[in-house]
Amino acid sequence: MALVRIPEQKIILCGEYGVGKSSLFRRFLNNTFVPTSNRASTLGLDHFDKSYTVGDKEIKLQLWDTGGMER
Repeated sequence: MALVRIPEQKIILCGEYGVGKSSLFRRFLNNTFVPTSNRASTLGLDHFDKSYTVGDKEIKLQLWDTGGMER
């Protein structure tokens, strides 16, 4: 039996502190929203995986969320 490799794509969000990078990923991954009062800053880097089926093909997304840089 041959192994089928699932294509992987990387998505990296970069930007300034507090602009909503983590919120965008959270909405994309779980369809949830965290109110401003409950948000925590990303320290360093967060990594998430999500698989999708498009037509008859499966695609794996690697999502990288970077911590923002304060000026």
